[in-house]
Order: sequence, then structure tokens, then C-alpha cells
Amino acid sequence: MRRLVDAAQARGPYAYALLNVLGYAGLRIDEIVNLTWDDIAGGQITVRVSKSDAGLRSVGVDEITAAALEQLREVAVGEYVFGKADGTKTTRSGRPRYELRKVAEAAGVEGVGFHRFRHTHISMLALEGGNEAAIAARAGHTDASFTKRRYIAPLDIAIAELQQTTARTR
Repeated sequence: MRRLVDAAQARGPYAYALLNVLGYAGLRIDEIVNLTWDDIAGGQITVRVSKSDAGLRSVGVDEITAAALEQLREVAVGEYVFGKADGTKTTRSGRPRYELRKVAEAAGVEGVGFHRFRHTHISMLALEGGNEAAIAARAGHTDASFTKRRYIAPLDIAIAELQQTTARTR
């Protein structure tokens, strides 16, 4: 993640803000491409377009992500935060995909996709001891048990396997 963020920062404000929102807010890419500048305020991202009612939410962001968004706002054109260069709305397969591909190439990281960032974000919240219901709400999930099955349980299995491997090598 550090290599990706560094490569994104070197690429410019758009890529840097995109990587920070992907990695540290846990939004779906379709939520990201629908963000307007009216949705960004006071360290919060308000998701107004999502695939479910539970996805309509406000997500707090860390200071670095908030600063990255402010840097992008200074040079952005149009109402869409992650729009095309001319400020009009883009799609997931448009500018965001292009920027992510360029960042991954520059960082020398393979297998990078939008949803991998979401998985990583949710997994990190779980590793930090986050409450499952709060993590589900942040992710925009209706059912916390879905979040547990899809994101947290695989993480628990991976940790257990790592602990077993480590114990065997001692």
C-alpha cells in the first residue's frame, strides 16, 4: 500500500486522492465515481449514490485523505470529485481505472483492483478490533453477518493459518 500511495502522490492530485479514498475510506468504485464536491466536507464523505439504501451513508476520513481531497479540489474542474479531465462524470472503466493501472505499474505492484482496496480497508478495521456492526455500517452493508462472512472470517482463517505456520517453524 505504501508503494502504491507513493506512486500515486508522484502521479498527481487525482491519483493521490483516488488511492487514499480507495484505501482509507473503503468506498465502492461506483460510489466514488458519483461523488460530487458537495459530498465532501468536514472530514466526511457523504455517499448519496450506492447500490443499496445501507450504502447511503457518511464516512469519516483521516487527515491525510482529507488533505489529499483538498489538494485535488484546488485543481479540479467540474462538480465530480473523480470526474474526467474536463470535469464531466466518468465511469469505473474510465479515468479511475486508467489512473489505478498507471499507479500500479509505477509502483511495480500486480493484481491491483478497486475491490481489493475495499477488502483491505475492511480487513484493517477488523484487525484493529473494530466492532463488526460498525464496520458493516461503514462499508454500507445491511447485514453485519455478510461483512463477517465475506471480509472478516477469511481474515481470521488467514491469521490462524499464519499462526500455525509460525508455530511449526519455531
